[in-house]
Amino acid sequence: MIKAHSIIFFTFASCDASKARKFINQQQLRYPGRKFLGRHLVDQDRDAAVAIAKATLTIVLETSRTATSPEVAHDVETSLSKIPPNAILRILLPDATEMPRDCGLGNILADCGTEVVSSECTVLDNALERMDALLRHMPKLRSSVTNVGSSSGTCPRK
Repeated sequence: MIKAHSIIFFTFASCDASKARKFINQQQLRYPGRKFLGRHLVDQDRDAAVAIAKATLTIVLETSRTATSPEVAHDVETSLSKIPPNAILRILLPDATEMPRDCGLGNILADCGTEVVSSECTVLDNALERMDALLRHMPKLRSSVTNVGSSSGTCPRK
């Protein structure tokens, strides 16, 4: 049984690379049992897709420039099109504001129910614990059975 998101993919706008790398390096020290993949390690979208396929959680490192980043949009779309899709967590880097919902990427992230948290240590710890708990319960939710809307009385959800 999967207990935690052990492989995490980070995505961020290329113009925020130095700020993102610094944040990711700090997290690698704080969470030695987790493997961090992301834009800081790959150069092409194809390589990013391979890394996303290995991960169960995609973290969007958000600044004021994230909403217009084609790399972030591509990574989010790839993460959501996976079966099962990656969970997505949005982290506001220091001095950042949440992206507007009226932009394409903001809409996609809001519609899929992403949580937005600050990069403060305790807030991030709690958010990762919630993401890990959700991961533990997802196999049960995917294989649950319901009789709503089915003429036969059951409809397996997988």
